[in-house]
Amino acid sequence: GTDLDDHESTYCLTLIRTFEATGYDLESSTSSHSDYEEVSGSFVDLSNADCEVSETSDTTFSITCNDVRGATLTFAFTFISNTQGDEGLEYTINLEEYTFVQDDAQLVLVQSVQECSDTYAYSAD
Repeated sequence: GTDLDDHESTYCLTLIRTFEATGYDLESSTSSHSDYEEVSGSFVDLSNADCEVSETSDTTFSITCNDVRGATLTFAFTFISNTQGDEGLEYTINLEEYTFVQDDAQLVLVQSVQECSDTYAYSAD
């Protein structure tokens, strides 16, 4: 690793919800609620979307949500490291069989990353 490695902190990724929006700025990584209009009937709380976690190897796992308005939403995660010993997490998202409520809307995924070392202490095991 490098001097920039932070082995004292643990970060949590939370997948919160999806919804369709009109007027959402696709060039921005964040947006305020006043920037777009949420499409009625498109909201999906991912904590209630019949999600399952599967560990596929020591370095990969997936989360599959089977009830996203009749569609399947899959997150495939891979823990990575480079030759300098730096580590990270990469993931891809796949959405199958989704039908938009409104044809001209964009699909928005709400997620958060926060420091959560008090709950999950770092471990190299």
